[in-house]
Order: sequence, then structure tokens, then C-alpha cells
Amino acid sequence: MKTLYILPTLLLALSSCGLPSLALHPRLGAMEVEGHLAANTGVAPVATTTDDLGLGEGEDEMMPRADFEWIGMHLSASQFTAAYSGSGQVTAEIDLGGDVIDMGEDVNTDLDLDVTSIHHTWDLIPGETVEAGIGLGVALIDFQTRMEAMTLAPGNKVETSESIPVPLLAARLGLKFGPVSISGVAGFLQISDGENEAAVTDLDIMAGYEVFSGTGASLGVNVGYRQFDFEANYDDGASTVDLDLGLSGIYYGISLAF
Repeated sequence: MKTLYILPTLLLALSSCGLPSLALHPRLGAMEVEGHLAANTGVAPVATTTDDLGLGEGEDEMMPRADFEWIGMHLSASQFTAAYSGSGQVTAEIDLGGDVIDMGEDVNTDLDLDVTSIHHTWDLIPGETVEAGIGLGVALIDFQTRMEAMTLAPGNKVETSESIPVPLLAARLGLKFGPVSISGVAGFLQISDGENEAAVTDLDIMAGYEVFSGTGASLGVNVGYRQFDFEANYDDGASTVDLDLGLSGIYYGISLAF
């Protein structure tokens, strides 16, 4: 019988702390890439830059984000895919398990990344106008690059791919002034298991304007900036792969909150 009294009391206490809210942000944007990649066997790899390979700005891609909030807890999940293709020249030998592209070779290169980021934070500064929190997160990174020689040894190909989960320290800052809101989510960490290394800096800053608000729901527009810096050093068979990539760009979209 006591349970019959405890449950309503608990529900009332939770509701007094605020109802959970969910915001969905379908967004579209293009991200530029800069950095370098290298691969070799037996010696420290020497890098070729993305500019050398003719890689730069990607096409517009969907960059969705969802935010869940309840009792000072914030959970943000976002995803983006970035694909780059270009023609250029390698400035250092690429050796992947015996498949070699010589220095000075003209190449066609494809570079693909698929990134899912999750940030879980608790408010240290709760409030309607200003809120800030810290917590933990994870970045799930799927990376693949393919390179094909065009002149010195046409048809020679090298390819490497890796899936890397990187735990993150996370932080969040939110500001709200009437219909205008600004939120920033960041994650960063460097990890190593003695042989492989990875480092991530993940930043998502979004400004929104609420254009409609009804019973239990609202609709708005948003614009923002996404930056994702990724470094990795890992073994692919007998070869060591070293890459350092920075992706950044502007996005825009809508926000639907419940």
C-alpha cells in the first residue's frame, strides 16, 4: 500500500523539476578539409598534404543533431558524413602492405569520413538564460581513403580504412534571450594504447531563432559552425598510417522542439 503513495509523490517531484524536452535539428552544410596523410613500412611515414592531393571543399551533406534535456542533464547526438575526391601528386612514397605509390606520382584520391558524436553533460550552472555543464562523450569515426596512380605506374592502388571510437571529455554552454538561443557543445581527448594513437577535438556551435511556438512544440531556424579535428597513428598490416585532418564549415537548418 505504501507504494501507492510513493509513486504519485515521486512523479510529482520529478514533474516539479521540469518535464523532459527533445529538440531535433535537421541541418545541411559543407565542410572543408585540410591536413595530411602518410603511410609507410619500416620507417617513419612522410606526409602528403590534402592540398597536394587536390582535396578541399566537400559537397553539402546532412548534419543532423538531436538534444535531449531533463533535470539538468543534456544528451546531444550528432552525425555527419564528409566525402572528398581530387587529383594531385604525392610528395612522399605511400606504402601500404607492399602496395606502393612512388613520390611524385600523379594520383586520384578519395577520402571519406563518417562521424557520430555523443555528448552527455550535467549542468554546473543551471538556468533559463544561461546554463553550462561538463560531462563525458564519445566520437565514433569511420575513415577510408583510396588512392590510384595515374602516370608513373598507372593502375597502382593503395587503400586503408579504420573504425575508431574515441572517448571524450565534454562541455556545454547555452544562452537564451527570448526567441534567440545559442548553444555550444565541445568534446576533446587524446588516447593511446602504446601502439595506436588518436586525438579528437569536436566543436558544434549553433544559433537559433524561434519562429513559432504552440502547445508543447516550437519551430525555429538555425545556423552554426562545425569543426572536427582528428589525428590518428595506427598499424594497417605491416604499414604505419599517420593522418592529421581538420574539417570545418558552416551549416543551416531548422529546429523542432517538443
